[in-house]
Order: sequence, then structure tokens, then C-alpha cells
Amino acid sequence: MWRYTMARPLEGLRVVELGTHIAVPLGSRMMAEWGAEVIKVEAPEGDAYRSMGLLMALPFKEDFNVLLQPTNAGKKDICINLKDPEGLKVLFKLLETADIFTTSIRLSALKKMGLDYESIKDRYPGLVYAHFSGFGNKGAESERPGFDSAAFWARGGEMIEWSNEGVYPVRPFLGFGDAVSSSMLLNGILGALIKKEKTGVGDYVESSLLATSLWYNFHGVIMGQQQFGHKFPRKHEQPLGGPMQVHYETKDGDWMLIVEPLWDWKYKKYLEFLDLEQYLEDPRFTSFRGAAIHVAELIPIFAEAFKKKTTAEIKAFFIKNDIVHERLVNPSELCEDQQAWDNGYLREVEFQNGKKMVMPKEAVHFASMDEPAYTLAPDLGQHSKEILLAAGYSEVEAEALIAAKAVIQHS
Repeated sequence: MWRYTMARPLEGLRVVELGTHIAVPLGSRMMAEWGAEVIKVEAPEGDAYRSMGLLMALPFKEDFNVLLQPTNAGKKDICINLKDPEGLKVLFKLLETADIFTTSIRLSALKKMGLDYESIKDRYPGLVYAHFSGFGNKGAESERPGFDSAAFWARGGEMIEWSNEGVYPVRPFLGFGDAVSSSMLLNGILGALIKKEKTGVGDYVESSLLATSLWYNFHGVIMGQQQFGHKFPRKHEQPLGGPMQVHYETKDGDWMLIVEPLWDWKYKKYLEFLDLEQYLEDPRFTSFRGAAIHVAELIPIFAEAFKKKTTAEIKAFFIKNDIVHERLVNPSELCEDQQAWDNGYLREVEFQNGKKMVMPKEAVHFASMDEPAYTLAPDLGQHSKEILLAAGYSEVEAEALIAAKAVIQHS
């Protein structure tokens, strides 16, 4: 059962993580925020995400590795050579006191090491074992590598569904699908923990980028079926939901997104605000049905009218009439969002070299939990010896493992 102390929701739980990049590490990062002790296991070459800053044109030196923080802050780190039998024994030793084991290593590699669920479930009956993959663990494509741009966005249909006909398909930013998937995997882990609390028995939790993409893209899964007659990609001039379900450019060059389902109640206000009173009796405008049928004709009319109004004028109109809207924000503005700061969604982090950076906070807040002190993501093998000693190895045994390079201690 849990070693629970009430300080933070997952206080007393121990997580062993054997994963790289984003999806698995981000899920265990959230558990660390909620009080779990998370031990990150890395190979001698380290998690490839440690050098991802090179691809993103961001700092990735050890004392200022900015991308590593959202996925790995708050963890302890041990570097193990799992190709060495003595190193592999260390991982098995860590699992003896673990509540959760989470991994994204391919199933074939786990089986080769004897680390797959079927091989260890009887040895660790209380363990919650969470496995994450690109395309799932069954079928002809189960062993394919799968970054989120491929297995989540491309395979899940979103890149075509969200694109307009005749233009280069949308290419979402790196890691977004991984981040969404990490929350789904964490849901499963928490469910298995509740079961364990009731029964004392662990469970096997499995998810993938493809599974998560299909689940969250349920609109696309349903609308893409031939029986409903939708075709993708859609023309820009034919959005679903009428002319106020798109975004328009303002006089200031901003783009304003509008979500207005109550067309029949508010169309007169739109027309009056945009100086389009000549259309007040035009049947194309006077009902949602008419506007939806003639949407390709209406959008250019509204686009020209919106471009004559300033962003401030448009926002004031929307606020006054309780219309859902938002200006499309540039990433360069995110760290200056006062609403985000007021709600505690952002924090400033100081690195080992003294430099500071703004980072998002974990998005769930508990009324009973004070904000924990921030701990930077660990260096490769930073806590190797400490973890060995805590696992029951003697000083001599720990030093021998390090000397043999079965375990690597950060210098």
C-alpha cells in the first residue's frame, strides 16, 4: 500500500522511469510535481532529448539546458549501462521498491532484457507497469519508431483535417502530441494506482501516440466516415459552422478568432458594428441556415469589414456582447500574459549559470498543496551513487559498480 503522508497527493510513491524525449518523461515529471520520488534511468549516452536544443536553436549546455526542464525537473537521475548484466541487475533492484515503472522502450528490446511486463509481473505483483509506444504493441507496425509528428499528427488525421485545400499541410510544433499523450498515460497510471490501493495488486497500463490521437480527434474519426459526406481538406471559404467560426484580420494586422454559435440572435449586432446595415434584410444573413449555406459568399464580405476596424474596437464589441473570441497570440508574447501570471500558470526559473527563464507550471493545482520548491532537471548520472546506496548497496558495492562502468556517476 502507499506510503502516504498527506503533504502532496503522490507523496510516498516511487516511480522508476526508463523513457526518452517527451511523452513518458513528462508524465513522470507531473508525478514528481505532485510529490512522487521519480528516478530517471538513462543510458550512458543519455536521453537524446538532452541535445534537442541543437535542433530547436536553444541552449542545451549542462548548466543551461532549457528544453530539459519541462520534462525532467524534480527528478533524481541514475545512469546505468543496461547492456552490462550487472547494470541490468541494478534496474531490477530499483523495481523492488518502486510503485510505478514507466517506459517507452520498444517491446522487443524489453523482452530481450527480461523487462517486459509478462516477464516481471510475478516478481513485482504490486507494480504498476506503464508502457508507451508510437503505434501500439500489436500489429505489423508495432515496432516502428514514432515521434509525435508522425504517429500522432500525420497518422491521426489532424494534419489534413486542419489544413485548407490547395495549401501546404499544417505542421504542428514539435512535442505537442507527446505532451497530450503523456497526460493520457498518466490517467491510466492513476487509475491503476486506485485499483492497487483497493486490491494490493498492480496492473499493466498501455497507451500510444496513435491511440491518443484517435481519442482526442473523435470529431475527425466520426466526420471522416464516408456515410456523412464530409471531404478533407476543406476549402478556406467553406468552414463548418458559418462565417463566425473563422478568424479575421484586423486593421492593425492582428488575427481575431471568433466562435459564435448564436448567429440568429446576434447577426444584427455584427452587421451594425461592421457598418453592413445594407444586409440586415438579406436572407443570406438573417438565419444560421442561410449563413451556413452561403458561407463562401459571406466570408469575403466580413473579411473586408473586419479589416476596417482596429483590434481594440473589435475586442470591445466582443466583450460587450459576450462573444467568445481571442486574438491570435504570437509565442513571443506568452511570457507577458498577465492573466497567466495572475493564475500562477508561469514561473521564473534560475539555472546553474545564473541565467533565468520563464517556464509554464504544471497545469493542475490542488487547494491542499502549497507550491513545491522548484528543482532543476538533473544532470546525467547526478544521483547515481545516492540511488545505489538508498537501494541497499553498500559503499563498497556502489563504488565497484561505478568503477566497472555498470553505473556511471556524474563527475
